Amino acid sequence: MEKGVKIKFTDKEYWLFTILLLLMLIIIITLSAFSNFYPGGYLFETSDNEVFIEKGTLKKETYNFTITKDNELRIALLESNIDQLKIIWYVSLISMTAILIGAVNFLRLKNKIFFKFTLFLFILFLIIIFISYMNYINNNIESLILNLKRT
Repeated sequence: MEKGVKIKFTDKEYWLFTILLLLMLIIIITLSAFSNFYPGGYLFETSDNEVFIEKGTLKKETYNFTITKDNELRIALLESNIDQLKIIWYVSLISMTAILIGAVNFLRLKNKIFFKFTLFLFILFLIIIFISYMNYINNNIESLILNLKRT
């Protein structure tokens, strides 16, 4: 006999929760795409022979660099790292939303302690991997900006 609190969702509550999560996902992705609302909040723009980089969502730092043969590879690498950071953010948002929807769906059908423990570990590992990879990319971006400032 299983002990613990039974969580039961009606079909209406399940669909309401799913729609609410999807709306939140759409809002956050829209904010991320149009206002640089993601970890780091980098904006990378090029025009002619200049690069404009803006860092931060609320507290902004700006950098301007002239593209030369000496630094064009570093600038391309910087742009690639910023794009990676955005992609990881989007994938993480979508993954977390899918996990929450799946968890609610599973809890609606069954209540297993092993499932809860596995779900907790999976989410914990996902968060640790996400944070460490984001920090790695952010550090790469920062070092590239510092190198570009020196040239």
